[in-house]
Amino acid sequence: MAKPNEAEINEYYEQHKDMFGTREKLEVKHMLFAVDGSVPDIPKRTDEEALQAAKLALAEVTQKGRDFAAVAREKSDDLGTRENGGAYTIEKGAGTTDPAFEEAAAALKPGEITREPVKSQYGYHLIKLEDIKPATQRSLDEVKESIASQLESENQQVKFPNSWMILRKKLR
Repeated sequence: MAKPNEAEINEYYEQHKDMFGTREKLEVKHMLFAVDGSVPDIPKRTDEEALQAAKLALAEVTQKGRDFAAVAREKSDDLGTRENGGAYTIEKGAGTTDPAFEEAAAALKPGEITREPVKSQYGYHLIKLEDIKPATQRSLDEVKESIASQLESENQQVKFPNSWMILRKKLR
């Protein structure tokens, strides 16, 4: 089977660049104050009650100087992040996080906290940006061999059934 040439490898790399890198990541801590919680152990609140709970928690952090993670462990309705102080990582632009949440987090500088609760489809959030991990991109030289192997494997998969069909016809 023929090995792929440089042009084929370069073309594959350019068409699939996203496979060879990572998105920018926002490491945040957050608190959720859910609206009309249907999850057990989450308070049932109206929109206004959730907003007020978020504002009270924000005051504990910004005015009383309490640790954000400690308040998140006590008050957040996000059962998936509450135990670890609200720690959450957003892959920027991946579409896996509520857009309002991601936009608010992206507008912060490391160490900053949203000045007002952020409304999402889940309720109200307080967000603290901890760190920004830049996007990465592996160079063509770093991935050239794996691309060549991938293309060679794909070529074999296409050619093998055709070869088998020709051989079967000859045997008839």
